[in-house]
Amino acid sequence: MIQILSPKSVTRGQDFKGLLEVKPGEMDGARALEIIFYNSITFAKGKKNFSSWEFKKRVSASEAKEKKEVPFEFPVQEFAPITYSGKSISSKWKIKVKVDIPNAFDTEFEQEVVVFR
Repeated sequence: MIQILSPKSVTRGQDFKGLLEVKPGEMDGARALEIIFYNSITFAKGKKNFSSWEFKKRVSASEAKEKKEVPFEFPVQEFAPITYSGKSISSKWKIKVKVDIPNAFDTEFEQEVVVFR
């Protein structure tokens, strides 16, 4: 299992930094490891709005196997949407790790991140 080691929150204007621990065998048969930090805005009836807040980092499977730890860092601009949950709209940030496996279902790990003002 790949473990996401990162803070549970970040303030706008700071960088969101973390580390992935790659366990032995986790990258067997994989092509790459993709780290995605993104925002999702959802309206009251569950309809998702397009959010252009998405940052990605791609690392080759061989590099992830060799290092066993993969650092990541993504900017959170001053004007980025904060985490919010209301009656008619919500804004959530997540860090997602995807193991890209050719000709098979990709393995994914995800956790929420709170973005403060």
